[in-house]
Amino acid sequence: MSHSTKIFIVSDIHVKENNNEIIHKLNKLVEYINAYSKEGDIALFVGDIAFSGNKNEYLKIEDIFNKLSKKVEILMCPGNHDHNFSINSAVRDILLTNIKNDYVNIKDDIISAITTGQEDFFAFRDSHTYASAVEKSPLAVKYQFFEKQRLSFQALNTAWCSEIKEVSGSLIFPENRILSPDINSLNIIFFHHPLSWFEANNQKAIRNKIRNDFDIVITGHEHISDGFHFRKDENNCLFIESISFDDPGREENGFLVLNVKEDSVIEQFLWSGDCFKKSQELIRSEIELPKSLSTNINGYELKPDFFSKILDLGTGFSHAEKESLDLDDVFVYPNIKLLGSIDSELKNLSSKDISLDRSFSHLILIGEESIGKSTLIKKFFVDFLLDEKLPILLDGMLIKKAKKLKVDNLNKYITEQYIDLNFEKLVADKKEKILLIDNFDFIKGSFNERCLIFSELFEIFDRVVLSVSESFDIADLTISKEKYLINFKKADILRLGYKLRYELINKWNELKTGCQIDRGQLITQNDISNKTINRLIGKNFIPSSPLFLLTMLQSLDSGDATDINTSSHGYYYQYLITSSMGASGIKKEQLEEIFSYAKELSFYFYNRQSNSEDYDSLWDFNTKFCAEYGLKIDAGKRLEQLVRSKILHRSAEQDTYSFKYPYVYYFFIAKYFAETLDDPITTKLIDNLIEGLHVNKNMNILMFLTHHSKDKTVLDKIIKHAQRHFNSIEKVSLDLDVMFLDQLVESLPPMIYELDKSDSQSYRLKKAEAQDDAEDKDSIQDKDSEENNPEKDPEISTLIKNMNVTFKSLDLLGQLARTYYGSLKVDKKTELIEAAIAAPLRAMGYIFEEINKQPDEMISIIEKNIKSKIGDKEEINSKEINKYARKALFDLLWLISTSFINKISTAIGNENLLPIIEKIASKESTNAYYMLLLATKLDLGNKTSPDSVKRIIGRMSSNGLSTTIIQGLILNYLYMFDVKDEIVRKLCSIAKIKYDYVQQQMNLDNSKIKELIKSTSQNEKTIS
Repeated sequence: MSHSTKIFIVSDIHVKENNNEIIHKLNKLVEYINAYSKEGDIALFVGDIAFSGNKNEYLKIEDIFNKLSKKVEILMCPGNHDHNFSINSAVRDILLTNIKNDYVNIKDDIISAITTGQEDFFAFRDSHTYASAVEKSPLAVKYQFFEKQRLSFQALNTAWCSEIKEVSGSLIFPENRILSPDINSLNIIFFHHPLSWFEANNQKAIRNKIRNDFDIVITGHEHISDGFHFRKDENNCLFIESISFDDPGREENGFLVLNVKEDSVIEQFLWSGDCFKKSQELIRSEIELPKSLSTNINGYELKPDFFSKILDLGTGFSHAEKESLDLDDVFVYPNIKLLGSIDSELKNLSSKDISLDRSFSHLILIGEESIGKSTLIKKFFVDFLLDEKLPILLDGMLIKKAKKLKVDNLNKYITEQYIDLNFEKLVADKKEKILLIDNFDFIKGSFNERCLIFSELFEIFDRVVLSVSESFDIADLTISKEKYLINFKKADILRLGYKLRYELINKWNELKTGCQIDRGQLITQNDISNKTINRLIGKNFIPSSPLFLLTMLQSLDSGDATDINTSSHGYYYQYLITSSMGASGIKKEQLEEIFSYAKELSFYFYNRQSNSEDYDSLWDFNTKFCAEYGLKIDAGKRLEQLVRSKILHRSAEQDTYSFKYPYVYYFFIAKYFAETLDDPITTKLIDNLIEGLHVNKNMNILMFLTHHSKDKTVLDKIIKHAQRHFNSIEKVSLDLDVMFLDQLVESLPPMIYELDKSDSQSYRLKKAEAQDDAEDKDSIQDKDSEENNPEKDPEISTLIKNMNVTFKSLDLLGQLARTYYGSLKVDKKTELIEAAIAAPLRAMGYIFEEINKQPDEMISIIEKNIKSKIGDKEEINSKEINKYARKALFDLLWLISTSFINKISTAIGNENLLPIIEKIASKESTNAYYMLLLATKLDLGNKTSPDSVKRIIGRMSSNGLSTTIIQGLILNYLYMFDVKDEIVRKLCSIAKIKYDYVQQQMNLDNSKIKELIKSTSQNEKTIS
């Protein structure tokens, strides 16, 4: 055997007639294969070669495949995009419906009728696959190759029953149609759809059969996350999920190369710039590493006990549907921010890139408590192992003294981690050696001792990664004086943003059986968890760290949290606090007294308008508390107890105490107010909070107060305050009051539903990324320190201030209605919701009223803007500029309106409040109210139907802006949730959205789609 067989794995090309970029990429693929393949190698195309399965798309790449087939053998299977659904669709739908319950005994002629739309794919396959099929059925083809190795390939047609809009967990494949494997051959089976797309019982039957009969299973791309996936089961069957070759929604596109030998090598090549570059290489034996404690790695074997510690989360988390959680189950790579960079606009990096980038040869990772420093260091250890490197992991908390890290002592730590590796072998080995030291700042020693020991230690290793706490003196003393740290790059580990939070939520929910079987259920669960967690985090009330997020996810699953609004958020805050107290050793019988102490302490801070207090001040507080409650408490021990339970934080530098997290302070101060509402002093303080609602601190206390109390007097005061703003303005109706906008544009082409952008997971990740970008760019925050500065107050625009209060009132009133939907009577709930809706609609009315007064002036301003950007281009005349300006003004008002509608519907959105919202909409009977009803139903995911949508739209009067808003709301819903194609078509027809699964043109170009995403994520930021 001269060399092993190379298999080039390509999936999801999605060739379109009007996309020439894909031709360029395919030519580059052919160049690579021609350069690195030998006779007998194989190119495997795992479905979705075309975009709509029509002949012209295959003709577009005919020449490319002709060139490729001269160099390698070509095998392929069809994907759902290789089906032309315009052919025989009505008959096919009837046949599919009839065979759903008895697909195992389906006849060949029925299969042929159902797969008529794949005929162009079959013709393309047959013209480029020169290997003869040794066995063939309507749904499977088997090939054999004996030139270098005994290889048997089987291609399955899992797309035979596909639909235009596929729903996970709905596909079927008769398992008896899988052909028998070959004896004494390496058996490889490939098909487009990952197993999660099949019906539950069918999925189990297929999985059992293929893992018993086949050595390697290759499937197409899942479109949920970037990169390829792999695993090995107990039968040593290797499962490979491909990467997409061309998917605009993915950051990483490319192909895989599988070197088939005893220990197969998998390489990933990604499109970068104008070529494919190798980004990852894995050896089959290493793939087993995360689940096996006895895997031999490059001749060295890890000790099982040590590796168990690496995989252990060490947090006590549990998942209802998995016996024990390990590192890979819930890990997401946090972003890092390089410190000391001249480029302030430098985008945050993913910590995943560190292990790939050799410029990070010496790195210090800095992170706050609970940010996941230790977990990240452990993940690096595993990653470096998989990348054929030799890592050593040390923990400063265990080592404590620098002298323990003298080179002579290093052998002790090496032999504790590896069975057959010692210091001499480590030094002699040519592999890249990496030292990872967690909690480096816990290692103490004299200045000279540290300099000498660490300089010698770091010399042995090619790379060194250290983790330290945020209190480590990184800027001045340590770095400047201790030379061994001078060449280290410094980076902050950042909290998880919207996108990474969603990825963590997705990983957690993917562990649930129902979510594995039904992708629609996964997305609904993600939607519920994501909304709940984002609301709980609020304005950084809770650190968005993995520890807190996993605690919240565990809490959501432990109760009946199937409806985002059935429980008060106060319950979750209390869960976090009591969990933290329990972990610090506080007993249940002590909780009430500790809560009382923290509650009184929060008011002590509030009354003194202080963020921190010294020990003497808190000793005085403790004396007073003991006198009032008749208790005897040691102030020093109590403060230590509150620090251990993460209620307070002690600053060692200033020897002062403060509340550790915002949510802890707000929880307890609001609890104090809720329990002293009958006190005139509290009444006055709450009045001041409501009056100063534009100040974040006041808003936050009131928000937390609504978790603790539904006192009618407080509710009435909040309602009355909300009614004061824009009280002289009529609520926008989005009816006659916006008709003037129809004169701005000559015509409004319908929006287009784009099938290739309809993957709800990808859309949600893009939306989360847009939220992250908006937060990064929003550098000017309305901090309390600024808002309370009397010199700046006069300069604050009245309009912005009123808008600010309007939305904060909306959030408060919406939260009250959602939280107490089951205990407030209809009249009070109606009053809350009416007030919540009315204030922002009056604010919208103000905007439209002002623009309607002088639309030409606004257009003129936009024209000047356009002219300043395009310069003196003769090809663009004044008439065209005026046309663009008018369209720009229309689009601006569309975005503002959509933002308002989405903000209101999110604030009041609750399935249990729908009857009241419907009643209010019917009473007001304006386009604006009907749109709010529609938006609320759509936002709840599965609480609407085409008939319901049709009834709501039928009650509205028609104008250009309302039609555009409706189309945007429905498009967002179709992209956010897994909606059956039949429903998609009906909704598109009702809203006059163009349904065209073969995209010939784009009414909403990429920038417009981004604006649609922003309009549903930025809310008041977009409005401001």
